[in-house]
Amino acid sequence: MSSTNVYIVVEGHTEQTFVRDIIAPIMAEKGIYLHAYETLLIFL
Repeated sequence: MSSTNVYIVVEGHTEQTFVRDIIAPIMAEKGIYLHAYETLLIFL
């Protein structure tokens, strides 16, 4: 069985936690591994 890595850019810590704790475990059972990274938004 092959696996897939998905990298997700999220806005803040809440979204990162949601992906890591809620969505990622479910998807991992299907061989899809989620990695959430917080982005730094800069408005000029």
